[in-house]
Amino acid sequence: GSPGTSKNALVIGANNAVNDLGAGGQEEGRAAFSSVGPAGTYTTLANGRVAPQLMAPGNELGAGDMGLASEYSCRSNDNDQANPVLCDVVSRKEGTSFSSPAAAGAALLVRDYFAQGLYPDGTSGNAGNAGDLQPDISGALVKALLISSAQFLTGDKPPTFTGHVPGGDALRIQYRFNIEQGYGRVKLDNALPPPN
Repeated sequence: GSPGTSKNALVIGANNAVNDLGAGGQEEGRAAFSSVGPAGTYTTLANGRVAPQLMAPGNELGAGDMGLASEYSCRSNDNDQANPVLCDVVSRKEGTSFSSPAAAGAALLVRDYFAQGLYPDGTSGNAGNAGDLQPDISGALVKALLISSAQFLTGDKPPTFTGHVPGGDALRIQYRFNIEQGYGRVKLDNALPPPN
């Protein structure tokens, strides 16, 4: 895809998906195909801004090691969308094309959290709930909450070489807000109390 050089947009990279079958820790690694920054070059309009800013699941390690692939494509053999749509062909897919919708879904959950009046305590049954309803929070607040929820990726593999040029899925830069992972992976419960 095109480079993420927009000034106010969130550029989303791909980290490995969480494995629910017991092989944990894979979510701490950057997907090898996920691009790294900086956005543009230091001589272009992008001025070398850090990209990606956030990571979201977009890669499943192994061939279906999580059972039904968590990032998958489903279609019918007849390719029509008439009811019922049968999922005859299930195939494992990966890419930031899965990461970006995951982050967009997280952004929608943030907006819904405020629209239901769940902020600041995660409950909608409090006496002041009517005053807590905020159906029109700004995009800047949504972006800020996504970034503040980020969990820094520690990596699931050691670097294969020294230096600052990223490659593969090993994370080499060990400080926050870097060109490999930005602030880290979106993890909403780090910023907003889970609803009861």
